[in-house]
Amino acid sequence: MKGKVLLALVSLFLIAVWSISSAEISVPSLKKASKGQQLYTDNCVGCHGDKGLGTASAPSICNVKQNAFMKAVMDGKGSMPSYKPDLSKSDINKIASYIKAINKAKKMISEKANYSATLDSVFDSSCASCHPESFRAQAKATIDAKVQKFFSK
Repeated sequence: MKGKVLLALVSLFLIAVWSISSAEISVPSLKKASKGQQLYTDNCVGCHGDKGLGTASAPSICNVKQNAFMKAVMDGKGSMPSYKPDLSKSDINKIASYIKAINKAKKMISEKANYSATLDSVFDSSCASCHPESFRAQAKATIDAKVQKFFSK
């Protein structure tokens, strides 16, 4: 259960990071980011790790350009087989967007740019409808702790 809560909070943070340029996080963007994360978990995490940093069996995919990523996933590369039979181009784009959100989040955290505003955005879009304003600071601290834990593994 704790793992699912951590995953959900980090997912909300990554979605907010991805949507930071827009004033409001839309339901379609939430669904797309969530689908990208699920597709990544189902198809990529075993070799590339939970943050795309790579493992002993596969390289990091964090800084791969989208066209190169699409080609590698569609055609296979090195010991990685083609995922063309299993994933649509739309699915692969969702995975690429998820990886981009992870990279953007890592950069944002390290630079402290817009980080507090992003935590506010997560609270506003996911918590405020049920929790009072007085809960904001506690919620932001909890989300921050979960995000920091995710990126420190």
